[in-house]
Amino acid sequence: SNNVVSYREDELIRRFRAGEEEAFTFVYDQFYFLIYQYCLRWLQSKQDAEDVVADTFLKLHQRCEQFESTEHVI
Repeated sequence: SNNVVSYREDELIRRFRAGEEEAFTFVYDQFYFLIYQYCLRWLQSKQDAEDVVADTFLKLHQRCEQFESTEHVI
């Protein structure tokens, strides 16, 4: 069976800010492709887009205590 994790916005933010890996994975899974598509449109290079997305999520992870809303991911 496929374990689908779902969060209310406030619970996701609390867990993400606490550094919980499952919450980070949820945000990553929800937004990776959207951010990748946005970057690819601007950069016209799959590798460059992948690099920017990886850097974006690294910075997001490093600054998890500043995470306020999923609106700020994009």
